[in-house]
Amino acid sequence: MNIMALGFKSDIIEIIDGSVSVRKLCENIGLIDLNSQYKKIQSDESFQSEFKEIEINGIIQKVLCIPYNKVDGWLFSISVNRVKPAVKQKLIEYKNECFDVLYKHFNSQPTEPAHAIPQDPTNLLIDLVKATQQQNEMMLQAINNQTTMFKSLQKQMLEVTKAVHYNSDVMYATQEAINMSQKKQSNPTYPMRVPHIAHPDMPPFKLTYMQKKTLIAIEELIGQKQYYEIIDGEEYYRVKGVELTSRIKKNSVYITNTLNTLAQYGYIKKVKLNHVCSVYALVPKKPNQGKK
Repeated sequence: MNIMALGFKSDIIEIIDGSVSVRKLCENIGLIDLNSQYKKIQSDESFQSEFKEIEINGIIQKVLCIPYNKVDGWLFSISVNRVKPAVKQKLIEYKNECFDVLYKHFNSQPTEPAHAIPQDPTNLLIDLVKATQQQNEMMLQAINNQTTMFKSLQKQMLEVTKAVHYNSDVMYATQEAINMSQKKQSNPTYPMRVPHIAHPDMPPFKLTYMQKKTLIAIEELIGQKQYYEIIDGEEYYRVKGVELTSRIKKNSVYITNTLNTLAQYGYIKKVKLNHVCSVYALVPKKPNQGKK
């Protein structure tokens, strides 16, 4: 039989083989009518009460005990309004604090200090490398997602820009057609031509004034040519750089750069140099236009 005494304020709580003595708790609080408390506890199986035999002054006696975690329920079954005023304050103190003292007694287990387990430096380095690789992969995935989103936005902006420039070219071509019609009315010998309009699938390109003037000069020269030639299996009109130089009053360097720009964005087919390093432009022949 293992009997322990647990101090609570100025009282002693008696613990017998891990259970709490009801008789000693009643004496501490001042509950004189033990029989009524015994009957209440024994009539309720949830209290899990049992009698334990202890020796007092050489005499074996039976003591009613309940588990510590049932003490709180028993104490709260006693109404503070049905006890004597002298007992009331003590009962309140036991209700508020007794269970906490018992809980700490039964659940506080000494813990051994934790000891760090030495690790192999090689393993630490491997773990560090793995963690760094995972972090880099996550960053790379985030960058790829942002790049994909940026490319999608860039493509949408490009489509919008193409449409804007194409509409601008249509407006320019319409105005040029009106101007040519007016000139034709005043001068019947004025050559008519169809202004060039960039296809909306072509890269967007906003022509400068001189580039438009160069393109107009090319189309005017084509309108005056009667013969075309076949180069690499395709039909072209050849427009020489010197012809443009005399028409728009610009030097050969400017003509070369302008023709390269117009070729890059699809306004003319290609730009080549002949055997004497003179630049010329090749413009695709339209159906039923000119002679071979």
